[in-house]
Amino acid sequence: METEHDHALEQRATRPRAFTDTQRDLHALRPGEGAFVLPPEIAFLAGHVAMEKLASLAERARRLGVGVDEILFAARIAPEEVYYRALARHLALPFADLDGEAWRPRGDAAQLVEGAAARLAVLHAPDGRAHIVVAPRGDALRQIVEEVPRRPELAGALAIAAPEALRRYVAAVGAAPLGALAADGLATARPEFSAQRPAPRHIDVAIIVALVAAFLTISGHPVVAPIVHGMMAAVFLGGLGLRVALSLVPPLVRPLPMIADRALPPYSILVPLYREAAVVPKLVRALAALDYPHAKLEVIFLVEADDAETSAALAAVPMPFPGWVLTVPDIGPRTKPKALAAALPFVRGKYVTIYDAEDVPDPDQLRRAVARFAEGPRDLACLQASLAIDNARDCPLTALFAAEYAALFDATLPNLAAMGQPFPLGGTSNHFATAILRKVGGWDPYNVTEDADLGLRLARFGYRAGVLDSVTWEEAPNRHGAWIGQRSRWLKGWMQTAIVHFSRPQALVNDIGLLATITFAAIGLSSLAAPLLHPLLLAITIGELVANGSSGGLKILLLGYAASAFAGLVGLARHGLLGLAPALLLTPLYWISASAAAYRAVWSLRFRPSHWQKTTHGKARTSLIAEAEDEAVR
Repeated sequence: METEHDHALEQRATRPRAFTDTQRDLHALRPGEGAFVLPPEIAFLAGHVAMEKLASLAERARRLGVGVDEILFAARIAPEEVYYRALARHLALPFADLDGEAWRPRGDAAQLVEGAAARLAVLHAPDGRAHIVVAPRGDALRQIVEEVPRRPELAGALAIAAPEALRRYVAAVGAAPLGALAADGLATARPEFSAQRPAPRHIDVAIIVALVAAFLTISGHPVVAPIVHGMMAAVFLGGLGLRVALSLVPPLVRPLPMIADRALPPYSILVPLYREAAVVPKLVRALAALDYPHAKLEVIFLVEADDAETSAALAAVPMPFPGWVLTVPDIGPRTKPKALAAALPFVRGKYVTIYDAEDVPDPDQLRRAVARFAEGPRDLACLQASLAIDNARDCPLTALFAAEYAALFDATLPNLAAMGQPFPLGGTSNHFATAILRKVGGWDPYNVTEDADLGLRLARFGYRAGVLDSVTWEEAPNRHGAWIGQRSRWLKGWMQTAIVHFSRPQALVNDIGLLATITFAAIGLSSLAAPLLHPLLLAITIGELVANGSSGGLKILLLGYAASAFAGLVGLARHGLLGLAPALLLTPLYWISASAAAYRAVWSLRFRPSHWQKTTHGKARTSLIAEAEDEAVR
């Protein structure tokens, strides 16, 4: 049943756009005559397509600053296979029908993956002859069209393929090397940054030490108890105190210049999906509502090999933008970062972002990211958009989640970025400079909170992250069990991040500096340590109250609860959601739930380190987006 939110998304996605009146098959266009100097990538179509139509396409391409081929395919005017067959005939080159003929890779199939981004591969034709198979787009297409007639020696070396067919071929024939690269590329190139081996013996030792310390503290050991009390006070009051201090400083919002369509670069969107068939229509509407020239947009849907339902749902929904599906090889851990790593060789955008299945980004988010990158320093590698909870009114749990997100993304992270400090990224709506992302090794497929790890790794390579004044609305779990599962995955990933980066503290300090190390630990690791220590502090406090009628731990607990609630209150106020503030009275229960998730994370890290706890979407009962759009209509 369609919700009000779905209807609002549909309205945003179906706004009038350029080129929709030209979405017809190439064969349906009638020949025409006329004098016009056409770009070489479509000049050979004269006599087969009306000259006025070709001239119109050329003018649109000129205004956008792209090749005419990008207009042809983004607007669905011509199927790729039709165009590239015609191109091959014009250049007297073989056409590589990779879907219907037995073309074989020459040499190691790993070379297919290496050439994926360049859209070329060395293949043996069915007759046994080797060809450099190219599927050119944009400038490369124009160069091929201009050079081949002038260089006869290329005729025997080249073959033409449709880009989509070549992508499918590489993903299928090169599945093994692609999967191996996605799963183990970072661990092989930079093992010190990989969570592939989480050192279980160290985990066992840490658990034993923690249990012994807890027992001695509860028993009132004269040496251990004061030390543990001091540690707990530092964790609770230090990390939360820093969050409160940051929340008191209004983030600086700078106006961004508008960038003309012609100057916008190619942009790629990665959408990892697993068991998400139910939300595919809503997802496509949200992506269709993005205000970015389709000729410069690429959407890659990442689907697991055994998820036929999601693949079928994507095939059934018309794509109003250039999008394609990559089946992720079933090699290595089945995690979101492994899927993202599998897509990285195919990304052609100058910038790339990630959206989850339930995300609804602001329509101008990509434009804002380009403008922010343009005016930022050269070492700016990533921009994190603000994440907000759309179904915050579902129940007290989602209201508390919304307050937590608001405190983090609208208060803490903007001020850390302004201070030039590294910070943990969100799992979605982080916008990367593609070249830098590749340089630092991409995502760690073995870290289930890949965003926190990557935020710190960028800093260790000498890059910085910033924030983006744009919102992506997400769906929070509205059932306690689902919330526990999601939170335990996040905390497990934080443990993996701590093992990878903080196991060699001197190297970390050398890379990012002492202040940045302390700040990241205070913000990030306190979020991990606090829920682990919370039950111990609670037990000690209750024991002291029963035995003595007073407890120093009670002050720590109350200050911790108050600091957490205050930061959430500030965040809610900045979102105009103070009506949700009464839920903050349940902060102690929220912390108890977080502690349950933390201890579940410890167990999972020990026995299932790379297991991805799936969060089911499409369960929301309310929508702040729909409420706001209804209010605007009234």
